[in-house]
Amino acid sequence: MDIAVCRQTKKNMPSQQKTILIWTIPILLIIISMVLWAFTKDSYLKNYNLNNISHAIANILGLIGITLLCFNIALSTLFKGFENFSYLYKPHHLSGKIAFIFIILHPMFQSVRFFNRSINQGLNFVFFNFKIPLLLGKSALFGMIILMLFTLYVKTPINIWKLIHKWFILIFILAVAHMTFMDSDLTENIYLKIYMLSLSYLTLLLVFYKNVLKEGISKPPIIK
Repeated sequence: MDIAVCRQTKKNMPSQQKTILIWTIPILLIIISMVLWAFTKDSYLKNYNLNNISHAIANILGLIGITLLCFNIALSTLFKGFENFSYLYKPHHLSGKIAFIFIILHPMFQSVRFFNRSINQGLNFVFFNFKIPLLLGKSALFGMIILMLFTLYVKTPINIWKLIHKWFILIFILAVAHMTFMDSDLTENIYLKIYMLSLSYLTLLLVFYKNVLKEGISKPPIIK
């Protein structure tokens, strides 16, 4: 099949197939992160008690949440006017919602092991732990909650909507800083750490390149 026929096939591809094609990107990224996480040497892979299970679930939720956030930001950064193309907007919108839910659940499951020890330890973890890595995570979480609620439930003109979305970059930077400095699975699994930090910092470089060094791509991809 020659190149001209391939391009024509992409142009004629139904919107649903284009959406599925776009979704293969975050799914593949998540699979890679889960495979790497499976090699993490941690006791909860051997001892299935409440503390270890909740800790494992929290880390999985965090990894998937930050991966989807990378995809979400990269998609909106690469393509100007993406909201006008359903095969781009739908994955962007849904991945943002899923990332939001997972990132909210991440600290909830982390707190289970502290509350399981005592109410005081649980309350201390949630309200009175002022270590910088944890404060970065809390700031990212509360900021994301405010922006997501405003985005989902407050009707705004498109220019205001786009401006609000730019603030998600700051939330993402806080989340990446939290992931970088927090003592977690990334600390003991160098391959997972390299992968997740590379994914996150490449996303930040893409945002910097688009907003500072060059204007964003004005056309959607070939498979429109």
